[in-house]
Amino acid sequence: MFGKIADLIIKFRIPLVLVIAILTAFMALQSRKVTMSYKLAQLLPKTDSTYLAYENFKKTFGQDGNMIIIANKEPRFFTKDHLNAFFKLQDDLTAIEGVKRTSGIRNIIQIDKDTASKKFVTNPVINGLVESDRDAEIIKYNLQHLPFYERLLFDVKKDVYVLLVTLSPEVLDSEKRIKVVEEIDKKLEAFENERSTEIHVSGLPYIRTVNVKKAKKEISLFVGLAALVTALVLMFLFRSPMEVIVPLVTVLLGVVWAQGSLGILGFQITLLTGLIPPLLIVIGIPNAIYMINKYHYEYSRTNEKKEALKKVIEKTGQAILLTNITTAIGFGTFVITGSDILVEFGIVASLNILMLFTLSIILIPILFSFLPPPSMRARAHMDKKLSKAVIRVLILISQHFRPWVFGSALLIVIISAIGISKIQVKGNIVDDVPEKSKLMQDLRFFENSFGGVMPLEIIVDTRKERGIVTDARVWRKMEELQEYIDAQPIFSRPLSYVEGIKFANQAFYNGNPDAFSLPNQFDRAFIVNYLKKDEGQDSLLAPFVNENKSIARISTQMKDLNTIEIQQVKTDLQEKVSDIFPSDKYTTTITGGSVTFLEGTKYLVWNLIYSLLLAVILISILMAVLFKNLRIVFISLIPNLVPMMFTAAIMGFFGIALKPSTILIFSVAFGISVDDTIHFLAKFKQEMKLNGGNIRGSVIYSLRETGLSMAYTSIVLFFGFAVFTASEFGGTVALGTLVSFTLLAAMFTNLILLPSLLMALHNSKSNSKRLRKKSLERAVLS
Repeated sequence: MFGKIADLIIKFRIPLVLVIAILTAFMALQSRKVTMSYKLAQLLPKTDSTYLAYENFKKTFGQDGNMIIIANKEPRFFTKDHLNAFFKLQDDLTAIEGVKRTSGIRNIIQIDKDTASKKFVTNPVINGLVESDRDAEIIKYNLQHLPFYERLLFDVKKDVYVLLVTLSPEVLDSEKRIKVVEEIDKKLEAFENERSTEIHVSGLPYIRTVNVKKAKKEISLFVGLAALVTALVLMFLFRSPMEVIVPLVTVLLGVVWAQGSLGILGFQITLLTGLIPPLLIVIGIPNAIYMINKYHYEYSRTNEKKEALKKVIEKTGQAILLTNITTAIGFGTFVITGSDILVEFGIVASLNILMLFTLSIILIPILFSFLPPPSMRARAHMDKKLSKAVIRVLILISQHFRPWVFGSALLIVIISAIGISKIQVKGNIVDDVPEKSKLMQDLRFFENSFGGVMPLEIIVDTRKERGIVTDARVWRKMEELQEYIDAQPIFSRPLSYVEGIKFANQAFYNGNPDAFSLPNQFDRAFIVNYLKKDEGQDSLLAPFVNENKSIARISTQMKDLNTIEIQQVKTDLQEKVSDIFPSDKYTTTITGGSVTFLEGTKYLVWNLIYSLLLAVILISILMAVLFKNLRIVFISLIPNLVPMMFTAAIMGFFGIALKPSTILIFSVAFGISVDDTIHFLAKFKQEMKLNGGNIRGSVIYSLRETGLSMAYTSIVLFFGFAVFTASEFGGTVALGTLVSFTLLAAMFTNLILLPSLLMALHNSKSNSKRLRKKSLERAVLS
């Protein structure tokens, strides 16, 4: 089949170039539609109970995780100049387009009792600017008598004062958020410099924005680094500019097609799809290496450029197609995860790997057909003494040192099993952020000062209308749960409707801070009556109850814990909630961003494990169809599974957790590492036909012809994936480090273990023939 394809490609090379140019122009136009995704990645499928509970919460109470938290640590806070500067900062932040509202001590209110109309009224604590330092001290005194706000908007003992910036819904998940956060950063930097004070910023919108900005910068960085590294490696291997330019032109066209496919499919650029352009460069170059090596080999043999290029397509086409299919399978299995971000990544990556194969098999021979024949300098790599010596050593090992090879492989498997047993499945919400970064330092500041910034919600459904605002037993139960939460150092101070009742009780007793507590049975009826507006609606803390007052939320924030810790926290909290609110009378739900992250991570890890198993099964089926021999299929899997086991062992020994960003490494690495196996076995199959089924001779010839290309492609892949270690995201660094290591290990297993296994198969067949011959002799003699 590929022989006819070769004739057509060379014959119609000019029309094919024009078609590729037109398609590339079309893809370039489509790529202009592609935008960056600013939405929080949804890990759970839309049918999952945790996802549905969270969506129901947002429908009832609105979006959580929409606040940027700003803290000013300043011992000299209550002075005229500093307070006025802080008030101006809040005004400036409120004026930014896209900011819905701000909350701070500037707009703190106190509740006063209006005995004439028998209702509560709210009045600001601070009116206008501060006139003197004495006025600032009075403000401090007043705040210390308002326990409702303590550890929510300030902590006087720690000299920490907070501004809460709520973003508008239309800004939260759009590109506008970048501009809003940049404006906020400018105002904060100016304030920090002007006052020589300490500012800390955190909150999910802020963390997400900083990460998106870094991701946008890294996409261009990785494309440039991948192109540079592969160009340098190609130049080192072939010592010829054309052998560098042709592959790079091909893969860069593939990058344009990839961006165009995002536009056609209507996908946005995410943290994962942003990795596809550099991945295509790294994965596409091995196609070119096999084709160039074959071209040089055939031209050296025939001295005919046109025939050599036809042989390239005819002899390598099938093997390269199969290797690209296995790589595409490695990425394509992500579609079963059910996670939108991974499904899109799997679809785009797998489609473009196959499109890049089409580009490579057509364009590389055509471009070389317009160029002069390869020079002796370009072909010198095939005759290097070192290259030939390495191949001879590999042949020697597979022939005479197989017991050592098998013993070493078995030892690696045993050690790997021990390491794998130490792996833990865990991850953090901001896992990818470097610990020493300002973003993480600010997060730790909030954790130490207030308990955390990761949202957690407990929903209490009384199952009866106005059950929250009229039943004092519910208040006491909610208070008991809040006291439990507040006693845990991992939580911030919880807030609910009950806090409003306490605040109202304090107002009922003329602002006495000692009265910040639930009202007794004698005062309760008066306070409930005071809380009602003329139209009969409760005015205090309305965001913490639903419309008919049957459901309440208890809001808190927690530290950035890993999933194992979050699971334990959720289990302990669920036990306490169930104990306080019996299930026969109340319906309770624990939800929020922290819980959805926990369940999303667990769901994703297990589905990625299933996708890896699916990749192994599909590639095994493909190998069975290709070689029609189950023993060959089994042999082909061993050299690729051993490196993955060893990588998993390293993760276990060095405490690298199994999480979405590390588990996907194995599907990617397996799909790529098996490429060398296919190239070797495809050549082995050809040699078996030419050598009359002689396994030993076929192994030797296969090593001589494909060994060099296998080593070259592995080197390119090693350095290509290593560029991802330049990332500031821990998951991307793990991808680069662990995939590079796995592919390097796979190079050695494919060059040493695979030939040794095939040689053992040769000995097994020889022994079988000798046994059959002896059996025949015994039968004749008898």
